[in-house]
Amino acid sequence: MANLAEGGNGGGVERFRHLAGRVYEIKEHSIPLRVFCFFHEDNLIVCTHGAKKPKPRRLRDEIDKVEALRQRLTSEGVGSD
Repeated sequence: MANLAEGGNGGGVERFRHLAGRVYEIKEHSIPLRVFCFFHEDNLIVCTHGAKKPKPRRLRDEIDKVEALRQRLTSEGVGSD
């Protein structure tokens, strides 16, 4: 993840994956960890939270959590001038 934070691609598209809607995940393969995120105003990645690799049923809950946080950010106008 350090490479991704320093502007690299994090090792390829298999580590940054689209999940649903505007929700993405950053995967760390050395441990079963996922960091969930979304794009804000097309040029900023907002990381919302991390979790152990979720099972398919739990993944929907994680996606819903990101969407709720994204909508809250958008409705409150955070980050807009």
